[in-house]
Amino acid sequence: MVIESEHLVEHNSYSTEEIAGTILLIAIKLNYIKRENLTAKGEMFLSEAEKYEPGDD
Repeated sequence: MVIESEHLVEHNSYSTEEIAGTILLIAIKLNYIKRENLTAKGEMFLSEAEKYEPGDD
């Protein structure tokens, strides 16, 4: 059976950028890396991931 990429996108899959942002967010929370050491691209991924973080409302 061959799975087409469109099939994966249609069923709640995540993009590489979303996964990278989530990994960066976790790494910062666990003090593995510091936010000020991120590149512009890393900061962009992180900012996108933070939009989906549950708030302390």
